[in-house]
Parts: sequence; structure tokens; C-alpha cells
Amino acid sequence: MRSLKNKVREEKMKTKGVAILGRALGIALAFFLLISGLHAQQVIENSDKPLSKNAGRMLPLQFVFRITDQSGKFYFKGIYSLKIAEDGTIFIYDKDQLLRFSAEGKFIKNLLKKGQGPGEISTANYLGDIKFSVGKKDLYVYDNWARKIVHFDWDGTLIEDFKLKRAFTDFLGRMDDQLVFIEQESIGPGMAQTSGFRDLKFTLFLTSLAGISEKEILFFPNQLYQQPRLIMSWAPFETVLDPKTGRLYVIHTSEYKIVQVDLREGRVARIFNRKYPRVDYAVREYEKDMIKKYDAPVKKYEYDIQAFFLNKENIWVITSTKDQKKGNLIDVFDAQGKYIDNFYISIPGVIAAVQDDCIYSTEQDKDGNMQVVKYKIAEK
Repeated sequence: MRSLKNKVREEKMKTKGVAILGRALGIALAFFLLISGLHAQQVIENSDKPLSKNAGRMLPLQFVFRITDQSGKFYFKGIYSLKIAEDGTIFIYDKDQLLRFSAEGKFIKNLLKKGQGPGEISTANYLGDIKFSVGKKDLYVYDNWARKIVHFDWDGTLIEDFKLKRAFTDFLGRMDDQLVFIEQESIGPGMAQTSGFRDLKFTLFLTSLAGISEKEILFFPNQLYQQPRLIMSWAPFETVLDPKTGRLYVIHTSEYKIVQVDLREGRVARIFNRKYPRVDYAVREYEKDMIKKYDAPVKKYEYDIQAFFLNKENIWVITSTKDQKKGNLIDVFDAQGKYIDNFYISIPGVIAAVQDDCIYSTEQDKDGNMQVVKYKIAEK
């Protein structure tokens, strides 16, 4: 494996050789990619009925195992992020912890090291502090506050550690020989001089593995409501990366719409949706005082898509539709954007990951203790 030092030297030589030409063509190329990416896509409008003849069923689930912190070797405090490797190995980011478990749910070790040195993470208190991606036998961890990438193997042995040119909002993972990031436009309550709705810009970037070069690909508008002392998110922004195919899936509106980006070509490949009966918004308890205090608007509908996951090459969409007896309605689309199936899943927690015929959820016991539960779909 080439050392980070050699990779940095090679990238600097390449960058120096094309600097003048890059500056001359950079703006024109970026503009071309943005325009062509946003308008050259295929739009697929599905009906409200999936292709499956067995749609609308309730999936039977079989309990497999439960991960708790009763052993005292680690403690669940938030379970900010859960990812499953190809072989079933489980990685969980929690406060001051990046925990590795076997495919059978057995605790192996905490991979996170706090500090300012090589291989160490400066801050890991909340979801946005670190983001990570899982490879076959390695992990890339983005330290947001230190603006660096830490690359190590599953045993925690450092492979490389390098600074980035800028602080990105989100790290999505590795695709080929590039890293994928999102940069969110900066906002603040004091920035709004008048009250109203506006679009927040989320920009997609690709950087080299050593972080020297970077390329802006596309941006996505995301609506919010803003006034001098208040900011309210008005639409979700969620992404799912498929590093094998180079596809990135994006949700950036409150309506039912999924954008599929071809990262290798730097363009939007297709946009797909389906006819969907919107669900009336239920005002949360914590919102009531805020709405009254600031005379803020009230949302009319729930987000059509609550979350989504990649399962093989299919997209599982958790919708806002819920049935008291059957649970959450989940839609399934193939990689071409066709609406192929839907079903209900009823579990006492929140779906955190799906892989093949298994579902991983975060749940609480009767005392409020966090745990991770694995279920297997028992459908034949």
C-alpha cells in the first residue's frame, strides 16, 4: 500500500501541473455539470400500486438476538449511527464510542480514541461530530471538529490520518478512489432580516483519498422557514450511498421524491416517485410553545418519506403511513426506480439498518435502556 506521504506528493505534482488550466476551466466545468446534472435525468412516475401481487402484507419477523450494555464493557447513551458490514459485522457510533460487534452480536471492542493526535478523534458527543463508513476490513471516520479523516482497520490500527481543505457537513463514504461529502450552506437565526421560507443549499463534493483535490458535483435545494430568532426545517435531507455502483440516492423535499445521482458521471441519472396520499401533520409537544411564542407556521403534512435504506440494489422507503395493527408501511423500489413492492413492519423501536432478509432496530426496554435488536424476515 502506498504511504499517505507518497500519495500527497503525487497529488501535489498533478495539481501543480494543471493549476493554470484548472483555474481557467473550473467555473465553466462546474456550471456545465450542475446544469446538465439537473436537467438530463429520467423522471419515473409510479402509480400508487406496486408490481408485487402480494403487496400490502405484514412481514412476519423472527427475533434473532439483542445487544444490551448489561455487561458493563460499554454503555449505550444515544446510538447515533449503526452500520452493517458485508459479513454482518456491526458497528455502532455512540457518545465517545465506535463499537464493533460480531455478526452474532458479540461485543469485540471500542475503536474510538479521543484526543488530538494521529488516529484520534477530537470530539464525539453528538451525531454530527463524527461520520463513518465501513469497508470490507477498514473504516473511514470523519472528525468534523478537527476537519480530518481517520482511516483504520477493524482492529483499530491506524492506516492514515489527514486534514481536509474545508469542514464538510456530512461524510457519506468512499466510492472508488474518492471520498463523498456534503456541504450545507451556513445559516443562523440572526441572518434573517425578514420572516419567510427560503431554500438551503446542500452541495455534493468528491475529494481524493488524501484530501488534496476536491470537485463540486451538484447541489440540492432544501426548504426551511426562517425569521430573526427562529429556524425551522421544512423538508428532510437524507442520503444513501451505494459505493459498488457509484449511485447516490437523495431525499431533499417533504413530498415523495427520490433523486438518483450517478457519481461517476457527475449527474442526476433519474428521479422517481409514486402517487402517495399525504398524511396530516401531528404537532409535537415540544413544538407547541415554540409555535405560539414565535407565531411560526404549522406544517400541513408529515414528510412523505421518514427514512430510507439500501438493501442490495433495492431501496427500502419508510413512509409516513402507519397502521395501528400492522405498523409502518415500507415501499420498495429497484435501482431503475420502479415501484416493485410494499409491506408493513411492526416493531417496538426504530429501524436503523436492513441487510438481505434481516432488520436491525434501536429499542428501549421497560426501564428506558437502549438496545439493538436483530430480526429475520420469516416470510418464505
